[in-house]
Amino acid sequence: MTKDTHPRSGQANVTEQTIREMFNFWRIDVLMLIVPVIVSIFVDNTWILSMVVFVEAWMLSLKKNFLSDSVSVAVCKRLDHVVVVSLIWTAVVMTVINLLYNPSLFGGILSAESLGVKKMIISMVVFPVTSVTSAYALIMGLDLSTCRKCQDVNGHYSRGDMMSNLYFRESSLQLRLLLYLSLFMTVVEYGYYAIEYNNEWFNQADRYFFEIIPVIVYLFSLLYFSRRYDMRRIRAAYREEIKELSQMSTVHRTLLVHDNSVLIRKNGDGFLDTPIVSVCDFSNDPEPDITKSEKRKIENLGISLDNATEKYLYTTPGYAGRGNEVHCAVILDPEQEVPVPEGCAWANAAMIDQAAQNGLISKQLNSELFRIHTITMAWKTYTPEGKRRYPIKHYRPTFRIKDLGKWNVDYNDLNWLYIASNNEDSVCYRLRNVLNRLTGVGKWK
Repeated sequence: MTKDTHPRSGQANVTEQTIREMFNFWRIDVLMLIVPVIVSIFVDNTWILSMVVFVEAWMLSLKKNFLSDSVSVAVCKRLDHVVVVSLIWTAVVMTVINLLYNPSLFGGILSAESLGVKKMIISMVVFPVTSVTSAYALIMGLDLSTCRKCQDVNGHYSRGDMMSNLYFRESSLQLRLLLYLSLFMTVVEYGYYAIEYNNEWFNQADRYFFEIIPVIVYLFSLLYFSRRYDMRRIRAAYREEIKELSQMSTVHRTLLVHDNSVLIRKNGDGFLDTPIVSVCDFSNDPEPDITKSEKRKIENLGISLDNATEKYLYTTPGYAGRGNEVHCAVILDPEQEVPVPEGCAWANAAMIDQAAQNGLISKQLNSELFRIHTITMAWKTYTPEGKRRYPIKHYRPTFRIKDLGKWNVDYNDLNWLYIASNNEDSVCYRLRNVLNRLTGVGKWK
């Protein structure tokens, strides 16, 4: 049997892998929310239940951190993020309740008599917390921290890309369903508690409402997603996008820098972007160089490359094998006289910042400049371990993009993005370092 080389067959395989992973996310992540409820059927010790939730959050964090190494496609981690945060906050709330119940620590501020509860009903904690975290994630949308990290690594969300649409729509659907089910269970649990619960004993009806119904709801959700994520249904739901799928490609983008300005012009979508973009056949290991096509485009703009410095910056993998992007820069001699090509403009930092605030900069260019600036400033300010290079707290070195060719920093190294937000000048730096070593939550992977 010969290998299928049809340009769309690889995309179809990627889509099926993606759907399988999204179903597995729901199956495993939501189960993690239900496990403490199941454990509470057999264990009454509230400290043990709190430890179970903490351990679950830790295990799920590890799974999220190492997921990229265990599957062959990029996957959306929004649901993972929400469930991890929900478990952590659930464990925190349970721990606080346990401490307030302890008469030797706080004099027993809370008691079974004051609350009317002799047994900690964990479902009355986990579902309200999950309702809040999933609602917050939906409100934040693509500004959620895990989404920002994903876009900086894999490229920005584009409504015209099938894989981007599939990720965003399906993860949003999962979060909405998680929110509705959590709200439903919160109303059921607290409604039953207010109307029927008797603190004298924990009877079979109590066990059914507080422990059995959540498991039943989870099983029904599995049935729903197993039907929804049947590939025939997915192909029907995304019929138009699948029709428009084209062969995977490698995109080369080059920033043209002169003095402290970058050459920009409006792209086909009406946003300001670099004019030096070329598309070629897909390669898993593209050459980290400026292509001949890009050089011709620069020369056609009437700009000489004499004494120019060519610099490879980084490569982004793209969504789920949809393609990749190679990012480079050409730094022109600052003493060189350069023209202003028709339809273009040389924009300095202040002009780009103003255009970005007005939403005029393309997401691709915005991502490139963000990554260059963030990594450069982190590299100039801190060591790879996050320690200050200079004995001056909150010291900020200068940033001049004309020096881009002189900076010996690896823009592919995502650790610098992590260092930029978690360093010796950050709040709770040491505590966050310990937590990140245990969970890997803060790493940019």
